Amino acid sequence: MSTESPPKTYSDAPGMAVEEEVSLLRLLGLTSFMFATGLLLSTYGMITLALESTRLAPENSSFALAGFLAMAGFSQLVCPLAGYLSDRHESRLGRRVPFVAGGASILVLGLGLQWVSRSGQLPGVAFDDDDDASADDDAGRRFGATLVYGCSFLASMLALNVAYTAATSLVPDLVPPRQTGVANGLGVFLQVLGSCFGFLYYFLVDDLDALYALYVVVVVLFTSITLVVAVPRGSRPSDKGRGERRPLRGGEDPEAPAKPPFDWSAVLACYYVSPRDPETRDFFYVFVSRTLYYTGGSVQAFLVYYLRDRLDDGSNGAVDAWLEPYVNTADPARSTCVLALAGYVSGVLAAVPAGALSDRTGRKPVVVFACVLMSLSMVGLAVSTAPSAVVAWGLVGGFGNGSYQAVDLALAVDTLPDAAESARFMGVWGVGAFVGVCLGPLVGAPLLYVFGRIGDPPPPANGALGYLALFLYGSLAIFASAAVLLRYVRGAK
Repeated sequence: MSTESPPKTYSDAPGMAVEEEVSLLRLLGLTSFMFATGLLLSTYGMITLALESTRLAPENSSFALAGFLAMAGFSQLVCPLAGYLSDRHESRLGRRVPFVAGGASILVLGLGLQWVSRSGQLPGVAFDDDDDASADDDAGRRFGATLVYGCSFLASMLALNVAYTAATSLVPDLVPPRQTGVANGLGVFLQVLGSCFGFLYYFLVDDLDALYALYVVVVVLFTSITLVVAVPRGSRPSDKGRGERRPLRGGEDPEAPAKPPFDWSAVLACYYVSPRDPETRDFFYVFVSRTLYYTGGSVQAFLVYYLRDRLDDGSNGAVDAWLEPYVNTADPARSTCVLALAGYVSGVLAAVPAGALSDRTGRKPVVVFACVLMSLSMVGLAVSTAPSAVVAWGLVGGFGNGSYQAVDLALAVDTLPDAAESARFMGVWGVGAFVGVCLGPLVGAPLLYVFGRIGDPPPPANGALGYLALFLYGSLAIFASAAVLLRYVRGAK
């Protein structure tokens, strides 16, 4: 019999116990998957898809990019279902680990297939390696490349969202409530760090094939770290003979109450909140406001094309001359990395003060301030061509976005209709980002195409009026986000 004394525990449900203290190292392990998520989603949306769209559809790249982003947004609809299923899953590995492992495995396969399809190594599937698909007269091969790449991309995004949903649930499962704030803070930090690392990596290597290789390595590495830390003690071979340990909340427990059977009506309820019910009215309009914000913000996915078509390399200012090697039309993808990094830096500087200020003044003033800055940055980009002005507006937008992200979740929590059904309502809240990410490019791409044709610019370039219409659309959507919050949300400060 083991003489090892059991760890101190607390219990929030019958048959469920969690260690009282979780070390900082273990918290980092549990949240490490956020690094991979941040790297993938940020560079996919602003670098990879923009370049691949140009290769696959050189004269209609904005529509191709909108299609990819719509698929990415559509894939987020799987999140509530994945959460519902993982809540009811039972295994000796816990509720979440099989979903994280399975989702990450399919994600890696999808990334590998995208990588291979773009390289021409699949029979009958290829597009040019020199980024000039207009010279390729083999329409069948290009169609095959588009089909294979699109299907594998959709599968990858669905798998990523399944793994992400399960990974984010590890914190409430395995971490005491008094440490969840620290754990969530580490998750956000790792997500931002992953995004910055991805942009910096591409800026340095300037090779899309190398970026795909990085995707695979990062997903495998950080998923493995999360899984090693998340597997319940007692289910590992190395734990045998150490004495009986009570399972963590993420593990299977014969003493736990029986879970309710699968119910499709409960799943559908995860996607709907009534605007007429007084108890859910405020939360519904927070959802609408968030949807509008992401609608406006998602037009930044066209930044690569904007820098290619509108940036003025001939600006004579001292700052412009200093920026010219880093922000130029010759390599718009690397220039986008510089803008993204600048935005992330200013966003990080804004996040902590904005969060602290919202605790004193309420969430709404901070959100409105953030929306004003974001709207102004969109208008500024619409009329700017000098590198210094573009970077300056990027810093303004980054500061606004950082302020918004600091209070986004807090505002949703403040207006939750029922804490006992928080998973259901936060699922609806998450769908708001999906709707916005879809609406932004799906409306923005036609605006860019129609108004960008005025003046007959040579394909694939778009004219100045196209980008003016695109960014004004984004600015108005974000302004509407603030207006909805002020006008209709009454139960939160």
